[in-house]
Amino acid sequence: GEEELAAYYDSMIKDRHKGGGQRFEERERVQKIKKFLQENDLPVFTNSIIVHCDLYPYQDSGKIVEEMSSVNKENRLSFFVKDNDRNTLYVPYKDKSMLVVDGQHRIAGLREYKIEGKGPLNLDHYDLVVTFLLGYTRDDAAQIFFTINGTQKPVNTSIITKIEAMYTNTNKELMNAYAFIKILNEHKSSPLLGRIKMLGKAPEGLTFEEKQALSVTQGLLVQIMLPLFRQKPSVGLVQPIFYCYTQGDIGVAIKFMLTYFNAVRQLTSEYWENPQDSVILKSVCISALLRIMNMLYVCCFSLIWNKAPELARDETIATIREKLSGLENVDFSKEKFSGASSAATVTKVTDEILSKVPFFAQSLVLGENCSAAEI
Repeated sequence: GEEELAAYYDSMIKDRHKGGGQRFEERERVQKIKKFLQENDLPVFTNSIIVHCDLYPYQDSGKIVEEMSSVNKENRLSFFVKDNDRNTLYVPYKDKSMLVVDGQHRIAGLREYKIEGKGPLNLDHYDLVVTFLLGYTRDDAAQIFFTINGTQKPVNTSIITKIEAMYTNTNKELMNAYAFIKILNEHKSSPLLGRIKMLGKAPEGLTFEEKQALSVTQGLLVQIMLPLFRQKPSVGLVQPIFYCYTQGDIGVAIKFMLTYFNAVRQLTSEYWENPQDSVILKSVCISALLRIMNMLYVCCFSLIWNKAPELARDETIATIREKLSGLENVDFSKEKFSGASSAATVTKVTDEILSKVPFFAQSLVLGENCSAAEI
């Protein structure tokens, strides 16, 4: 139901930054750091580890003892106390009391070195250079993270997208696009349940079958989804069909998206249930299907719903299947769409779908062999 979907969306937005957004630990990098600590004559990290504290400023240092004794055990607040000419930062001595913005692999290498107990270093007396971000919001901390990692060393686009979306309070388009992709990956009624690589790669330790199931990359889908939430119309194929719902009944928009993909799954069941031999569950095809969803919505809005977007709630799997009739005739085999996953390939898949589904050309009174540009 739409109310349940709207509540699910609200929980996604509310809880999007719980637990932080650390990327996967790359075992090779961790092992290299551990080896560096064991074998190097000068095993010193000269660059700073950057951490963010949830800060509560105090002018009166006398209140700190009383405050620290009364807070909940799960509290992670740090306290910055100014006492005459001395500044003191009180950080709870507990796990995850600080958000690591940059340096988690160095910390992981130190931890593994200490656990193994091999090497001459005494980590009880090992100094680290640490930069504390004080008085910054988590939005600011996220900005610092992808400035560092986006300019100095390559980081997977999905990781940068995830962290920016989790902590931004200003980029509403990205926040919504990320939430919708997350819903596609996590909601029980989604045919893409558990199939999206939210960090751009499969976690270590999965079986071959589990890795095969993770076939779609979050970063690319978010970029395709972004224009759907923009305030201004696009000059391209994708229009801001969901923008109005960010101000109103967003459950209708989510339901339309999930209903659409369930209709697609039913029409392409032969490929959907055997994804190893097709591109149906690859990023390139899901991106093309998001474009088709956009075009379907625009046609329905203009020609069927009398420009009343709330009528999207009346669309069912059966009615969308009827509109997408012909999709079952599209060849989604790997032989048909071989090569790299590029914007050109997304366009090629989109054109192929439009050539087999007559709804669009018929609705717009175009010829049978009309192009995607004409539509």
